Amino acid sequence: MAATSYFDIDNEAHIGLLPETMRGVDDIANVAARTERDVISMYTMRASPNTNPMIGLIGDPFINQDLGLVIFLIGYRQEANNPNTDPDLLAALTDTIADVIEWRLRRRLKDPMVSAQSDDSGKSTTYREDARHDFPLDWDWRLEPFDARPPMWSL
Repeated sequence: MAATSYFDIDNEAHIGLLPETMRGVDDIANVAARTERDVISMYTMRASPNTNPMIGLIGDPFINQDLGLVIFLIGYRQEANNPNTDPDLLAALTDTIADVIEWRLRRRLKDPMVSAQSDDSGKSTTYREDARHDFPLDWDWRLEPFDARPPMWSL
């Protein structure tokens, strides 16, 4: 089985999720691959069933035995075209990755720290609340039904 990604720039349906002006960006392949990796890494932990008793209790995490990684997305498989990949998760990941790609490319076009500026002698600058974030606010709302990460515990 050939390696397949959850956001394929050669797939018309996937690239069509981006605004037309962003589809031809010189490094769209790199931006898409990095964004996919970043999105999936938010649900990834370096662990094993022996070190974390919560693994397997919530949903169906994907365990990569070779790398010792657990991806806590219900229905996730390493290859998007795997028949065991949940089709709803596939759609949610593709749409989420497209949203984050668009957000990241829009940030390139302007100073990511600034949300508003005015001038005419009374210069005022307002800085963005999310200026230092790698993801837009609420970027993962489509993935919430598939989130199998163990709950955080504290005493």
